[in-house]
Amino acid sequence: MNYKQIIIFFLLLSNIFSCENHATKFDKILWDKKEDIFFDNRKDIVNDLMKNHLRRGMHYKQVIQLIGEPQYKQDSTEISYEISVEFGRLDIDPIKSSSLVLQFNDSLLQTFHLEGYGK
Repeated sequence: MNYKQIIIFFLLLSNIFSCENHATKFDKILWDKKEDIFFDNRKDIVNDLMKNHLRRGMHYKQVIQLIGEPQYKQDSTEISYEISVEFGRLDIDPIKSSSLVLQFNDSLLQTFHLEGYGK
């Protein structure tokens, strides 16, 4: 390899290793923390929450104790939590969003999943 190829190789290698993995373990304080009007931390911790903390059969009260009151309540069977909202440069309406949706039957957690819309 010549000198230029070695430099390019090391630049590419350093770029690969400098990429951050934003996955973070669930923390209720981070979950509740708002930056302005957005929950900026939720997108980084929701996967850990779903994988390691939410369980089918949990009682509604346990879920609320774990992650707080929902932003949206469909009825007694479905609640959801805002995960992320993205706006265009000059848009006042969201162009993309995602939510954690939890469905209950007789106050017991049946299913939970991420739901989104937009680009």
